[in-house]
Order: sequence, then C-alpha cells, then structure tokens
Amino acid sequence: MNTKKATYMDILMRLMAAIQNNRILQGISKGFVMAMPIIFMGSFALVIKIIPVTAWKEFVSASALGWTIKMPESVPPFVSNSFKNIIPSLIILSLFTLVNALFSITPFEHVHQFVFTLIQTPLQNLGGGIVAMVLVATLCQLVWAFGIHASSVQSVMTPIWTAMDMSQLAAATAGTALPYIIGKQFWSVYSDATILPLAILLMAAVRSSRYRSTGKVSIIPAIFNISEPLVFGLPIVLNPLFAIPFILYKPLCLIIAYAATALGLVPRIMAVSVPFGTPYILSGIMQGGPRVALLQILLIFMGLVLYYPFLKAADNMALKEEQAE
Repeated sequence: MNTKKATYMDILMRLMAAIQNNRILQGISKGFVMAMPIIFMGSFALVIKIIPVTAWKEFVSASALGWTIKMPESVPPFVSNSFKNIIPSLIILSLFTLVNALFSITPFEHVHQFVFTLIQTPLQNLGGGIVAMVLVATLCQLVWAFGIHASSVQSVMTPIWTAMDMSQLAAATAGTALPYIIGKQFWSVYSDATILPLAILLMAAVRSSRYRSTGKVSIIPAIFNISEPLVFGLPIVLNPLFAIPFILYKPLCLIIAYAATALGLVPRIMAVSVPFGTPYILSGIMQGGPRVALLQILLIFMGLVLYYPFLKAADNMALKEEQAE
C-alpha cells in the first residue's frame, strides 16, 4: 500500500515539475510579474482620474485633449485608444523614473527605505502603547483613503502586538492577571468593523437609488469585517466627504475602548486568536464576554452618529443628480 502511495506521489511530483518548467507557462507567469509596475501605475492613474470633484473631472477631461495623439476616424477604436495613452504613459514613466533617480543619490537610496526610515522605525520605537496604536490606526485610515491597503501600515506593528497577545494568552491560561490592555486582538475586536455603521446607514437612512444599491451590496461583507466594497465602491477613496469620518472613527473606537478597559468597565481582551471575518459582537463575546460586546454595540451607535451628517450630504447631492437625470 505504501509502495503504491509513493508511486502516485512520484508521478504527481514529476507532473508538477513538468508543468512548472514549461517555457510557455513560465513566460506567461514572468510576463505578469514584469507587467506589475505598469498595472500599478495604471491603477494609481485611474484612482486620481476619478476623484469625485466636478472641477477636478473637468480639468482632467480638458487636459486629456492638449496631451493625446489623435487618429483619423477611420482607425478602429482599439487602435486609436492605444495611441491616446502613449504621451500620458511616457510622462508618468519619466516622472517616476526621475523620482527614483533622485532617491538613488540620497542616503535613503530608494523610496521604500525612505518610508521605512520616516514611518516604520519611529512607530516601532513607540512600542506597544495606546499612542502608537492610535497613530497607526490614523495612518491606516489615511492611506486607505488614498487607495492603499491599510495592511501596509498595520504590518509594522503586528510583530509587537502579536508578542503582547502571546503573553496575554499565557497569563489567561495560567489564571494570572492579564499584563496588557492592547494587542493585536484588542485592535481586531474594537476596530475591525469600523465600516459597519456606514453600511447600516446605507441600508436604512438614504433616499438615492445609488446609495441604496451600494448598501445592499456592502452590508453582508461589512458584517464580516470586509471593507473593500465600500472603500472602493462608494467610494471612500479620494472622497473628502467620506474620508473625514472614515479616518476619525477607528482611532476614536480604540481610545474609548482603551479608556473603558483601563477604568475597569470592560475586561481585558484575552487574546484568543479569532478567525478573520468573525462578525462584530460575536468577536467581543468570544474575547471578553457580554460587556465587551456591549461596548462594541455602543461604538456602532457612535459610528452611526459620526457618519450620518456626511452620508446625508452625499445622499442629498446624489438624489438631486438622479432627479435631474
């Protein structure tokens, strides 16, 4: 039986090796990797282009006409569209090549080291205090508002917070006092669902069909702490109206949760590893019991109050546009 199993595994491994070493598949795979800079460049360009400000859109549209190569009407659209992008692409590539060259003659050498030195290192030096966590939360929401995933900032502190969670869990297992208030699970329990109040409002407090439709699509993901449908679909990205409450809400949740814990109103988080996507309130019950869940509910109500005036203003504008159409 073991011999047959070994034979099957040998055949499977040889097959996988043949597929992996296939030149055609390797070419496709490496081609996608080599195209990543262009894909990222196009993604940033698209985000900048669709900033929901009328004056900006008009400026972009007007500028796009003195900066493209026009082809005769007889030329097929897919060909003329390709020529349209040549000059903007060359300008963007030249600009970022220049930026890269300028960084290469500095002590930082490249932009990644620049970010590491000015952001990551100071955050690590702050240690595992609530000040560092609030600062990270603010930066996370800020970069999210520009279309950059928050994990790019959060990952800086994850090793520190995880180590604190390990000590927290060891103390809980031993039946001794929990040494810390904050940690990775504290962050998750009190700030992972900061998009949920906005999704609830989109379901219950808007009149425009645009925002009602967005609410129907985003409410289920929001319950499971998935914010992308609203961040990119509402959008929150490069939208000053929604970015303001979006940036403020997460840090406020963490500050209030820290104060409530320090005052003994809620127990300290036990740092049990809860799977990603665990719904809000359920995660509170699992990590600290009913009082933690109650605090989560209160934070949701705070979020409803914070988001409502901004959503109301956006909804009124969207409703006027729909009525005009």
